[in-house]
Formats: sequence, structure tokens, C-alpha cells
Amino acid sequence: MKLRTTFILLMVAVFLGIFILVLDRRSKNTRDLAEYYAQPFKIARNEIQSFTIYNGDQTIQADSTDEGWKLSAPWQDSADEGLIDQLLTALEFLRPDDYIADLGRGNQKRERLKDFGLYKPRLRLKLQGKQLKNEIEFGRESAVAGKSYLRSVDEDIVYVVNDDLKNTITKKPEDFRDHRLIPFLPSAVSKIELREDGGEIELRREQGNWELFRPVRTRASNDAVYELLKTVASYQIQSFVPDALVNLSLTGLDTGKQTIVLSSETENQAKIQIGGPVNANSKMVYARLAERNSVVEVAKKFSDLFDISPDDLRDRKIARINPDLVDRISIEMPGKNSLILSRQEHSWRFLSSNYPRANGEVIDHLMQQLNKNEVSEFVADTATDLEKYGLANPKVRITFSSYASENTAEANAGEIVLSTLALGNSNNGFTYARIEQEPCIFLIPEDLAHSFPTAESNFKSLQITNLSREEIVSVRLENNSGDTGELTRTPDGKWVVQGRAPDQKDSEIQLGLNSLTSLRAVAWSPETEDAGLQKPVLTIVVRYRLEGVERALNLKFGSLNGSDQRYGICSETDGTFLVSEKDFVRFSKLLDHSVASSD
Repeated sequence: MKLRTTFILLMVAVFLGIFILVLDRRSKNTRDLAEYYAQPFKIARNEIQSFTIYNGDQTIQADSTDEGWKLSAPWQDSADEGLIDQLLTALEFLRPDDYIADLGRGNQKRERLKDFGLYKPRLRLKLQGKQLKNEIEFGRESAVAGKSYLRSVDEDIVYVVNDDLKNTITKKPEDFRDHRLIPFLPSAVSKIELREDGGEIELRREQGNWELFRPVRTRASNDAVYELLKTVASYQIQSFVPDALVNLSLTGLDTGKQTIVLSSETENQAKIQIGGPVNANSKMVYARLAERNSVVEVAKKFSDLFDISPDDLRDRKIARINPDLVDRISIEMPGKNSLILSRQEHSWRFLSSNYPRANGEVIDHLMQQLNKNEVSEFVADTATDLEKYGLANPKVRITFSSYASENTAEANAGEIVLSTLALGNSNNGFTYARIEQEPCIFLIPEDLAHSFPTAESNFKSLQITNLSREEIVSVRLENNSGDTGELTRTPDGKWVVQGRAPDQKDSEIQLGLNSLTSLRAVAWSPETEDAGLQKPVLTIVVRYRLEGVERALNLKFGSLNGSDQRYGICSETDGTFLVSEKDFVRFSKLLDHSVASSD
């Protein structure tokens, strides 16, 4: 072969190699094609800002806004978020079961598209976004039930897919409208107005609690209002009345006899006006949604909401007290000194007596009584005749306040009254009462009124001693027979009985010391005459060191009462208390193990 011929053949081979390499790089390999055809529509829902459905002569367009999805055709209205979500989900998970890639060209392609129902199809879905523009065409049903043909206008490939997306976009235009009566959750409502010819009820939510503002200003029942809102939210729009058929006089919407207005915290509003019954369906009534400029049909039972009265919504609890806000309680009764209790961190103390500790459990129970017990009857909605009910000069006033020692951004330093309960006259087993910050006068059971703690002894802490072992220096005991004994602690921390260390019972000594260092009374007793404390059966002197200063605490125990409880007094508290005989026996045994020999 000549050199020239060889060179020509070599050049042809090189050019063929380069052509094949370029063609291979520009073409998808088998694996790439398989992956592409498995998920050709890689559409993320957050990329879609608008979509338009073309179905014959009908056009539905929806746009994503800061306030959610809104319809712009065939009406300007809120869209059904549930149906939109269904459409977007179907798009996001659109996967073909099969595909036809060879459609041919010209007339052959046109005929193939006709076979699939994709030549000038009636049903199309157009998607738009910042970096998204796609249009999907829907054809006829395939030979497999529940499957149909579909293609993107930018590709010459036909896919066989399930009908989920197709079934969603072929719904009636009305189905894409929001069927909720209120466009926000019941928990977001901050104001309710119920208006009809007979008057108006207005409720507002303030600091997490509902208040009645009209026709009377008082507390509303949170439970009753939430139930009302839940009922309103449970009703759906049954159908939309076409604009061409709306006649306000025929629908009974020209008078506006019944209207409910709900306002949200973000100042959104839903105004629903109730009209007359629907002629074709007596179980339905007309309603007008002012913000959406729409007339709809709703269940007739929705109008039953207007049968509610202010009494159905008012709070029947005696008071509404937030224990976390209460720092001070004062109790006033005619002819007696005021009793003032103050919270300091996690404990309560008396400010009006020498007794330091107050019983926080009693205080908590008092607030629970007022928050949980209901009034028996509302007597008057205005507090104009207080003398008649003994409330001009009440027999008992219990004031709950918050207290700030320094100025804050919310309030100045000092006392802020939260709620004051006044108790007046009693009659036929009931007591007149009122919350002075509210206008109403009501009745509560007389026995409940008498159960409220009002005396200093009711609030005394039952914790008589609260010492740690490390603080105690020694314990000296003496009984009414003159027997004495003393316990001291060795340098290594062991408790020993003077003169009895070898045969002392350590376990019983530990039990006795436990009872003594955390002695808790059963109750406080007003009785002192028969307590036997003039000649106590047991006297205990506990020496302890606190903040570097040695102090002495004296305990004296007298006789038993009829309930197997023993009277006692403490040098660091006022009054006579009762302890269980079981506790008394425990620390009296300390004397048994420390008593000095009389031989």
C-alpha cells in the first residue's frame, strides 16, 4: 500500500474516533437514561410559586403568598391549603411506570401524540417559579386501569403514570376554594363579637385568659369560650353561591340580624353574617363572608351559636388567681389586726407577727379553693347596693397581691393588687361575696366560706425544727421525774451518751435525732390550760451553732389529748402545737439511753 493511501486511512480513523468520543460525551449512557426516566420531573414544592390548570374552557390559577396560597382565577379568594398540598405532593412524587421515547417526526409524531391523547390536549398544568418553568400535558387513559399518558411540552417523551395528579387537577374549580369559615386556628383568636337584634356579646383574650366586655364586664370561662371557638371551627362551607345568583334580600342577608366577628392576634378578621334558610335545602342557611366577598351555604345548626347567653360564657369560679404572681396576702377582719403573709423566694413568712415561717401548703390550698370552687348563684351584675349584702364593710377581706421591691420595665416598685375576695352576710346556708376588682355579687356555700383560713394559727408552719446534724452541739433531756441525760458529738462526728457509750443503742439514737432535728407538728392547738405544760413530762434543750453563734432551742412536752397527740411548745415559736405520740416516743427514748444512774 502506498504511503499516501495509508496516511489517508489513518486520518479517517482519527476523525472517526474523535466523532465517536464527542457523540458519546454528549449522549446519555444507558444508566443515565434509566435514572432520568425513573424520575424525569424533579420538582421541589418550595420552587413552585404559581400554577395554572387549563381544563377545556376552565382556568384555575393559584399563587403562593406570604399569607398562604391564593386563587387569582376564576375567583380571587383563599385557596384550599389541603387540596394544594395534595397537588404538590403528587407532583413531588410523580414517577413513571413506563415511557415511549421514539415518537418520530412530523406527521408520524403528530399521529402518535393523537393516539396518546396528547395532541392539543384539553388538560394542562403550567408551573412557574424563580428558576422553574414547566408545562405538563395530560392525555387519555392507558390500557392499564388507573394509569394515563402524560408528557412535558419541552420533551418528546410520553410517560405512563398513575392518575393521582390527574385526579387532583380535574376537580371542580370550587373545590380549590378554602372551605373554612375562619382562616385561622381557634387558638389564634383574640376577640369574639356575637351580634343580633337582642344585643351583643363581646369577649377578649387578655394575658391568656378570656374576659367578657359586653353586655357586662367580668371574667369569662376559658373552657366555655374554647368550646365555642372549637364549634365555630368545626363548620365548613358546604357550597359557594355563584355571584350571578346572589340576591341579598332573597338570601336574608340584607338585614344582618346575626353576625359573628372573630379577630386574630395578627389583626386578621373573619366576619360571618347569617341569612335565611336555603329554599332547596332546609338544613342549610345562607352566610356572607365579608372579607372574602362571598355568599355561601352552611349547616343551619351554625346559627344555633346565637342562642348562647352571657351567663353561658361567664366564669363561675370564685376567683382567677395565678399563684406564680402572688407575693403577698393580707387578711382583714373588723376588730382584729391585719394578717400579712409574704413570699420570700420559695417559702412564705409572716410580716404581721413574730412567728417567722408560714405554712405554704395552706396558702396553696386557699388559692386552689378559690380557683376550683364555683359560685352557687350570681345575685347582681353591678355592685351598687353593697350594704344590703353586708359587703360595704365585709366580715372578711382576703387580698392577693404581687410585690416588687424595685422598679421594673412593667411596673413601679410596691404592691399591685391582683384580686380581693370580700365575704359579707350569710343567709339560708349561703354567704354573699364579691371580687372587688369585678362588678358582680354572688353566693357561695356558707360552709365553704367558713373553711377559708383567716387566723394566724391557720397559717403557721407545721415545721417546728429544721436543723442539720452538723449544726447541733449537744442535746440535754430531762423528764418530770428528775432524770436527766446528755448527748454530745465526738470530734469524729459520732454521737455518744454521756457515761453510757459502751452499751448505747446507736440505731435508736439516730432515729431519735432524726425526729428531733426535723420535728413536724400535726396541728396547732388553741388550747393551753389542759396541755400539762406547766409541769412538762419532758424538756429538751438543743444547743446548736448557726453562723458562728451558739444558740439554745428549748422544747417542752405536756400531756396527751384525746387523739393520741401530745402538746408541746418551742422557744423559737409562739403558740402550742401537737405532735404524734409516735414522734414523741422516738426522741423520748434518747433519755432512756442517756439517763444518769440514780444508784
